[in-house]
Amino acid sequence: VLSKLGRGYKPSLTKQSNGWPLSSSFAIPLRYILRQTSYLNSTAYCGVRRQSWLSPQENRIVSYKAVSIAASALYSTLFLCLLVAPDLIYWLFGIERHTTADLLAKRAAMLFLGLAVLTFLGRDAPYSSLRQAVSVAMATTMAGLMLTGMYEFFLGTAGIGIWSAIGGEALFLSLYLHVLLQDAQHLKRGIDFHIERGTA
Repeated sequence: VLSKLGRGYKPSLTKQSNGWPLSSSFAIPLRYILRQTSYLNSTAYCGVRRQSWLSPQENRIVSYKAVSIAASALYSTLFLCLLVAPDLIYWLFGIERHTTADLLAKRAAMLFLGLAVLTFLGRDAPYSSLRQAVSVAMATTMAGLMLTGMYEFFLGTAGIGIWSAIGGEALFLSLYLHVLLQDAQHLKRGIDFHIERGTA
């Protein structure tokens, strides 16, 4: 190539699809660059678009988005019940109403409101360490509520109605653990994919 750059060298021209002349010496490298740019735009290399192994499967019933929406609906319901009609919770759990219980119910309502907003606004979050942290936090919350409810029941503080809440908390714990397992499987596919491409 350097020998061609001497005095008198005239690069041959070829026509592009748009009619503009282009040196044949640069046609192949330019096509290669454009092809590689198109490839990078369709991968997670620059964080522009995720690979197919990392993108959420829309046909999954138990997806992060579905679980987040369901959890947001649950937290919103608990927020309204604890704020507007705490007597329903008292009756369900078999506890008596008094000033301290009302105070704690209203403060717990605000916590559930924050969780409802978090899960709803983050329902479309892509796979990331932040999404994993949210899933772990929600699973931990459900496990804590479930164990606390069982402890209060066997202690005699709460009535048998608390098992309805324990059942719902166990369900959401299972759903979030399922989402975490699916995300781990997607991450493993991504690692295997890059290893295969690196060794190919």
